[in-house]
Amino acid sequence: QQVKLDIGARHGLTPKLRLEVWRPLPAADKVGELEVVSVDSATATARLVKLTKDIRKQGESLRPGDRVISPKRPPKDRRTPL
Repeated sequence: QQVKLDIGARHGLTPKLRLEVWRPLPAADKVGELEVVSVDSATATARLVKLTKDIRKQGESLRPGDRVISPKRPPKDRRTPL
C-alpha cells in the first residue's frame, strides 16, 4: 500500500527514510511504519512497511489525519527554529 504525504524534501525527507505513523489524540497510538519511496520539494510517496498488531486485529489501516514522525532528528546545526 502506498500513501501520499504532504511533506517533502524541504522538510528533510529523503528516499528510504523510515517514518513512524501515529494516530492523533486522544489515544496517541502508534499505527505502523512507512518507508519513503520518492520525494519532491513539497510532497512524498511512501509505502506501508508495517502495521501494529492491534491495528491489524481491528481490520484497520492508515487513516487521513494520522501523523508521521521520524525517529531520527537532524543534527543541531540543521534544525530550523520554531
